[in-house]
Amino acid sequence: KRSFSLTSVVIKPGQINLAVSLETQEQRLEATRRVVRQLPPFHYSTLSFLSQHLNVIARAASQHGMHSRNLALVWAPNLLKPVESESDASAFTAIKIQSVVLQFLIDHAAAVFLEEEEEEETASSIRRSQSS
Repeated sequence: KRSFSLTSVVIKPGQINLAVSLETQEQRLEATRRVVRQLPPFHYSTLSFLSQHLNVIARAASQHGMHSRNLALVWAPNLLKPVESESDASAFTAIKIQSVVLQFLIDHAAAVFLEEEEEEETASSIRRSQSS
């Protein structure tokens, strides 16, 4: 099995691949949230912003033909790098795995990223009200 890391940031090999391959949608979402929350704050914010932006573009696919699958094929090789070096023969398989992972992040950007941001806003709001 191939494993990918989000940019050069340390995520244990195979975590993101495993997360998006779990059986139920809720399991996939929860596992993906756990994995991306391990990213350093700047990397997390960048991935969150980009995934949400690509989600907006994908929702307008009827105007330009760039569905989440197409966007993932274009962006994944730049965002998800193989942990091990790939031979030419396995490069196509690697691209497919990379694009499946990124397509999941694009399609579920709100569920993967926004909930934590909403939790942080709520916690911050509670802290402000307690300090008043």
